[in-house]
Amino acid sequence: MKHNLWWLAGALSGITVVLIVYLIKRVTHGKNKDFDERQTAARGKAFQYAFITTALGELLYVCLEAGGIVFADSSIGPLLPVLLGAAVFAVTAVANDAYLSLRESAKSAFLFPLLFLALNLLIGIPKLIDGKVIVDGLLTFDGINLIIAALFLILFAAIVIHWFQGSRGAGGEDE
Repeated sequence: MKHNLWWLAGALSGITVVLIVYLIKRVTHGKNKDFDERQTAARGKAFQYAFITTALGELLYVCLEAGGIVFADSSIGPLLPVLLGAAVFAVTAVANDAYLSLRESAKSAFLFPLLFLALNLLIGIPKLIDGKVIVDGLLTFDGINLIIAALFLILFAAIVIHWFQGSRGAGGEDE
């Protein structure tokens, strides 16, 4: 019971921090994200890909579990396809230049994933060292921070790759 209370307190703290950051951003930048038509269409495609990925991932998870192949406990297994769908959305949006609105700076695109990567690694690595992430051959909910860290690592890599491709393309036009 004590473990669940700490987890609940951490989850509520995390939600509170995200909500405060969202409200501060909304007050300072306004509620309009100002995506152009091309970005809006690209984000729509990214949502489609994410939805399909999530649905197929959930189907695969259920089929594996029904077939007796269990690799994660029931507290984390169904979340894995959702997180995979989020990664598909983010990478697709970055690749199509639809990740940042017209008012957002590229600096925040680099800092946000790095910050969340670091925070989740700080929480997840001690759990990995303590042997709480994989118990009796099953991935447990204590591994969620490492999974989210992997998601943000993938997002950061996509942003860096996209930035390098854009800077090389801009440099090639000047010559």
